[in-house]
Amino acid sequence: MSLSIIIPTKNEEENIGNILKKVKKKLKNKVLYEVIVADSSSDKTPIVAKKILKKLKLNGRVLRVKKQGKGYAIKYSSNFAKGNYILMIDADLQYSFEDIASSLKYLKDGVDVILTRRIRTDEVKRRILSFLFRFLVFLFFGMIEETQSTARIIKRKIWKEIVYKIREDGWLWDVELIYYLKKYSAKFKTVKIRYEKRRFGKSKIGSRTLVNGVVSIFKIRVRTFLNSI
Repeated sequence: MSLSIIIPTKNEEENIGNILKKVKKKLKNKVLYEVIVADSSSDKTPIVAKKILKKLKLNGRVLRVKKQGKGYAIKYSSNFAKGNYILMIDADLQYSFEDIASSLKYLKDGVDVILTRRIRTDEVKRRILSFLFRFLVFLFFGMIEETQSTARIIKRKIWKEIVYKIREDGWLWDVELIYYLKKYSAKFKTVKIRYEKRRFGKSKIGSRTLVNGVVSIFKIRVRTFLNSI
């Protein structure tokens, strides 16, 4: 088994070093892996990432991607992935890499997709927004999965068969991803993952998040419906 770890970054120069150190610490001598930092930053994130990758002697690379959204960054960088599985995780250290690393054991049981459900300790405002989005996703798609819990692992063979269908490039691309994974009838396993407050840098979610989210979810639903006709 081998992993391609994709870390999308946008102005995460204070966090990228720490997440890379966690990757090495938790996966050392456990599995073959490569790291792909998909970067669209305007700060020193790519410079720091290259420096840390070299210092830690990690098999990795930094890809500069267009500023077209998180979904675009992951989809584009996946073209360079070589592992049997693709592990996606944010650089901001809010998701516990320890928990996602521990879930690798389920892949040996034939699981195709590992999704996560957040154990949250972040601010109340973010939790309320998360609940509202989950309700909207259920309302439009009937899905109970926590689509915006973005740390996950997907078998690359399956990923390659559905990625071309995913048209969304922004931060709600996950909704479309999981919709098509379920249509594929992949074998799922959902695990709990600790989700903490951001330590450094600023959140990319702004005050218009909910309004933009409603519009995006509606567009995704229309698109997926037309695709199914």
